[in-house]
Amino acid sequence: MSESILKYKAPAKDINEAIPIGNGIIGGMIYGKPAEELIRLNIDSFWSGQQLYRINADAFDGIREARNLIDNGDIVSAEKKALETMQGTPSGMRRYMPFLELHISCLIDGKAKNYARGLNLETSVSSVCFDVGDRYFQRDYICTGDEGIIINFSCNEYGGISFDTWLDGKEEFCSSNSAYGKNSVMYTGGIGGAQGINFVACLAVKAVGGKVRISGNRISVRNADSVMIAFNADSDVYTKDIKETVRRIVECIGDAMDMKFEEIAEDHISLYQSIYNRVELSLEDNSKENLDAMATDERLIRLKGDRLDSKECTRLINDNKLVELYFNFGRYLMITSGIATSPINLCGLWNDRYDSQYRYLLSGSLQMCYWSADVCGAEECLYPLFSFIKRIAETGEQTAKKMYGISEGSVCHTASDLWGDSAPQGTSPDSLWCMCLAWLATHFFEHYEYTMNRDFLENQYMIMKNVAMFFVNYLIEDENGRLVVSPSVSPTSAYIAEDGSKVHLCKGAAVDSQILRVLFNDIIKSCDILGFYDEFVEELKSLVARLPEIEIGKYGQIKEWYNDCDEAKSPDRLLYHLFALYPSDLITPAKTPKLADAARTTLIRRLIHGGLDKGFGCAWTAGMWARLYDGNMFYENIKNLLTRSTAPNLINTYPDFRIDANMGAVAAIAESLLQCTGGEIILLPALPQEWNKGSVSGLRAKGGFEVSMEWNNGKLTGAEIISNAGEECRLRLIDHIAVSIISDDEDINPRIENGAVVFNTTKGTTYTIRC
Repeated sequence: MSESILKYKAPAKDINEAIPIGNGIIGGMIYGKPAEELIRLNIDSFWSGQQLYRINADAFDGIREARNLIDNGDIVSAEKKALETMQGTPSGMRRYMPFLELHISCLIDGKAKNYARGLNLETSVSSVCFDVGDRYFQRDYICTGDEGIIINFSCNEYGGISFDTWLDGKEEFCSSNSAYGKNSVMYTGGIGGAQGINFVACLAVKAVGGKVRISGNRISVRNADSVMIAFNADSDVYTKDIKETVRRIVECIGDAMDMKFEEIAEDHISLYQSIYNRVELSLEDNSKENLDAMATDERLIRLKGDRLDSKECTRLINDNKLVELYFNFGRYLMITSGIATSPINLCGLWNDRYDSQYRYLLSGSLQMCYWSADVCGAEECLYPLFSFIKRIAETGEQTAKKMYGISEGSVCHTASDLWGDSAPQGTSPDSLWCMCLAWLATHFFEHYEYTMNRDFLENQYMIMKNVAMFFVNYLIEDENGRLVVSPSVSPTSAYIAEDGSKVHLCKGAAVDSQILRVLFNDIIKSCDILGFYDEFVEELKSLVARLPEIEIGKYGQIKEWYNDCDEAKSPDRLLYHLFALYPSDLITPAKTPKLADAARTTLIRRLIHGGLDKGFGCAWTAGMWARLYDGNMFYENIKNLLTRSTAPNLINTYPDFRIDANMGAVAAIAESLLQCTGGEIILLPALPQEWNKGSVSGLRAKGGFEVSMEWNNGKLTGAEIISNAGEECRLRLIDHIAVSIISDDEDINPRIENGAVVFNTTKGTTYTIRC
């Protein structure tokens, strides 16, 4: 059975130890304190103010001046001009804000003993339990559907539950906080003035036995046998009508109060498991000791080793079951923070810092949060992303016109907010990178490849076309007749210009042409699949041929910039110019071995100079090593994530609390087991030696396939492939030999093409691979 329980022996001290729950709209961080329980609350639509319009009026002229300065080799002046004229006004967009706090002050008459708290990833139920004298107390927490956060209190002694509970928040956001109806309080307020965001929150209590009364904004429960608390909240961002929002929240609270906790929990678990249970990963326990009694945070500490451990000794400390837990926790985060209306934020749903800069980070973090959605069968979690891309594409049309002077097309930059702000965010050169909507638009065709849903592809085609149209108008011809973006950057990286200056701005960054090559080809293939003619596609075909090819530089590395420049050293550099390796598949060991070798050289050179061993960069690098079929380097990066940038509650902490690396780790683990590149399905491409024996079920592959596998001694022993679309299946087995393929007890006679095993399939049929 796959590891699925987070467990702890003490209450949380801060958000890095608290347990997250959520339903996509409401998020809660549970501290699990016996006497003074604290739950920090968030809602997805609570941002720092109303929508902003931030296009810099000087941008149009500034872009052209910067472009001319780049062509003349004066990069320093070009960077100065671009930063003066292209930045948004103001430079910062809206940010995601903390919401409220739920306090529960329990009268327990003694010190808590035998304390335990945890989270069951199989049920999405969190629990806290402890003894006080002869009394045993338990609290169960869920966050679900229309009911919101539900907390159930139980005690082994009749009349043993007494507490006060209330909502609290920033004074300047509060309009009222008082009794509303029977056994409930309502908290209303807003942020951003008259045109800002208004919200409503409601807290209600239902007790069996005992007494419930309200005093001011506090609900008091005395001597109850059992108690259920319900919390629900929302803003008027989507309805534009706070009265309607109030009506709906009151109705949801009322419905919850009419149900038993067991009924709500049963519905919640069923809904959650309908997604979560689609995939199961099981790895052989290699810890060499019984860890059942060890808490999750203790297992993390164990995996790190201590200061007396040598590097070689630390490598021998393993915990495959903790990797399973990490994988399952990442899927839990996706379901609980991304299943409703808004896409997954940089922090998921959970934020306790008013000074934080949490937004939608579009230069890879938002994308990374969804890399595992299709392969792990969480299609429903992608819908908010697709809706959000449409929202950005709408604002991006105005950005294209007012900032770039381009009347057809859509563009955005490296961050966005709830309204899809598409202007540059911040004051760094990276903020000027204009490729983010193009990158996001590639997710549409990627999803089609997994589902083979032609209706979906047809519905998204115009968005992809509109994004591509911007670049058709924005690309310029270089002295060699190639089409490049200018000005541009290779995000997080700087290079040494000819005059010795450290600069960021350039023309023709490698990642730009890689993203455009994928997007343009996606549109070309879409037209062919949908069976219609579009003159624009003919234009794209000619443009693709003029995009710069991926080049190998003087050190045997993938070139990052237009010229083969030396990079400026910085610990936080990422590998955007390896987009072609991962998440794209323009580079693969099977199809482009020389470029794959250059990608390996690029990874090694960057690692030698430090960095990429924590957080987002480490998760991305793990996926890159998997794409190079290097299971041991892949595993080293997964272990780095766990030991160098993972908090006790398993959420990434580098550079601060954020979940992109968690989601990236799920995707990388899936890539080590199953890849879909170059039109092929690759089984166990990057199995680390530590995963000697195991199984995985329910992974999805492009072409509408569902794959389950078992392996032993590091070798595939068997697999089952379900064809959900009746497409041709092309299998590549790394270091394995397929003995037979069977369907309905009949042998399938595949053909071998360029090392791949190829066979036709019938929709709804299961194919068994025996090795």
